[in-house]
Amino acid sequence: MSLRRHQNLWEGSEPRPQGKTAQERPRLEWQMRPRGGAKIRRVQLTLNEQPVPTRYDTESATVVGEPTRDVPLGVCK
Repeated sequence: MSLRRHQNLWEGSEPRPQGKTAQERPRLEWQMRPRGGAKIRRVQLTLNEQPVPTRYDTESATVVGEPTRDVPLGVCK
C-alpha cells in the first residue's frame, strides 16, 4: 500500500528518529492527525522485518513504537 495514496487522510510529521542514533532501543514516533473524519483504526510497525509493539497515542496524535529487542546500531531512514 502506497503512503501517497492515503496522505490526503492525515497530516503530521516525518517519522523519527532519523539519521544516526546510538540508542539500542529507540522510541519510534510518527505524528499523524487524521483529516476529514478519517480515523486511525490500527497501527502496525516492523523494523528489520521484526514486529514492534506499537500504539496510537490519541492525546499527542502520535504513532509510538517501542522495540523490545536491541536494534542494530546504524542509520534510521
